[in-house]
Amino acid sequence: IYHGQLAWFVAAMYPDLEEQLILGFTDDQMKWCTNNEKQMWTHLVEEKLLFSSDPMNIRKLVEDAPYTRFYTSESPGQAAVWQGLQIVRAFAERNPGLSVHQVMAQRDYQELLRLSRYNPLAGLNNIYCKKIAGKSVSPNVKSHNEVTFLFFYLI
Repeated sequence: IYHGQLAWFVAAMYPDLEEQLILGFTDDQMKWCTNNEKQMWTHLVEEKLLFSSDPMNIRKLVEDAPYTRFYTSESPGQAAVWQGLQIVRAFAERNPGLSVHQVMAQRDYQELLRLSRYNPLAGLNNIYCKKIAGKSVSPNVKSHNEVTFLFFYLI
């Protein structure tokens, strides 16, 4: 989300600059991100990468590379930055009273995500909510807090 925040700042300062130029993506790379947004999100959540503080995980998600290591080899490098930009953009749009400075000053990324209500799985909510309510969640989700986190973000 931090790197998405930086990309959002560039977009806020240069509103006429296309997103793909901000991210340094080709048309095909932008299409890949758009077409695979749900799969990227699912992977980030299920593998507990969204708020990972492991420097190796972070590097694999945001470093310039031929592809993003946690996704397929067809993915662009820094695909997670694109997703972070979508989260920050949703946050800014849902909170139009915030200045650019206030958006950039937000450092509680869990709160930023919660307030953004970003959810590329919106059409799949009923499936996930039933699984969560029935405690039939991903085997990677081990605690009540994670179930609450997933439930909150998927509704």
